[in-house]
Amino acid sequence: MKLADRPYYRLHLELLEDRNLPNNLLGLGGALAPGLANLGIPALDFASLLQEGQFPANAVASHAASGNTTSVDPAEAGLLNAGTSWHLLTPSAASGWQGGDNGSAPANSAFSADLLGSPSGATANSGILAPQSHPYGKSYGEWSASWWQWALSLPVDHHPLFDTADCSAGQSGKVWFLGASFAPSVTSGGDVIAFADRQCSVPAGEALFFPVANAEASTVEGNGTTDAELRAAAQSFQDLTTNMSAEVDGKAIVNLNQYRVQSPLFTFTLPDNNVLESFGVNAPGGTSSPSVSDGVYLMTTPFSAGQHTIHFHAETPAFHFFLDITYHLNVASG
Repeated sequence: MKLADRPYYRLHLELLEDRNLPNNLLGLGGALAPGLANLGIPALDFASLLQEGQFPANAVASHAASGNTTSVDPAEAGLLNAGTSWHLLTPSAASGWQGGDNGSAPANSAFSADLLGSPSGATANSGILAPQSHPYGKSYGEWSASWWQWALSLPVDHHPLFDTADCSAGQSGKVWFLGASFAPSVTSGGDVIAFADRQCSVPAGEALFFPVANAEASTVEGNGTTDAELRAAAQSFQDLTTNMSAEVDGKAIVNLNQYRVQSPLFTFTLPDNNVLESFGVNAPGGTSSPSVSDGVYLMTTPFSAGQHTIHFHAETPAFHFFLDITYHLNVASG
């Protein structure tokens, strides 16, 4: 066993072919216990990890920021975030957790959860996945590209962000997208106000991904033709955003700027009666374009069954633009 040397401080237990180091592992658990207790993290059950047959050879286990380790059936095990950081998970773990009544997370939470903190200068927020994590195999930047592909794939007359469809429209997989409003109002003073107060029924086990504030730049909108040009344009738009805030179930998400990411270059394809046409862009249905996004995004762990609230706010004074969005979630039981 060894404590992996990573640029941020996760506890990685790398199970090597040589399993003859039980005393070292138990000693590690004893040494870590006081510090973990000070952070409100339960002691890890290293003894259970040592039981023969719990993990396949050369697997890597990552323990969640809160929870107790239990045995894992290798037949059920899968891998999340293949690459520089590997995480052993089970189908039950992959559903994640947020806001349980008893205040404890399930074993082997599968979201690259930071055990001892985030990179230097970053701040952990309970129920929000770290910006360096790769939930469901994608980085935050890659999820931001998927968010825009979703948002631009729907027609204006059947779109959750125009409030012409409910929040389930266009959703698939283990991550649902939320967002602000594409149908703002304009005050007599010229301020553009994107306000929405929405009800949203969410299936059990869904993570939620949404921007507090974001921008995209594409060739069809005249923002550039190369990756560098589109990236610079998206950054310049996002740089104008100020006064961002977000709360989940009334608890403020701190240090939002750590969640700012740019996407890789991606391509979207527009339907008839699409978002860009509604904004006056010459982009008929079937138009495809390269694009880059920039913004502050949050990925939640799946919520416990019941009622939850997400609220976020941002301002772009240069455009007299203000957004204030509230989602009232009704999460189904599993």
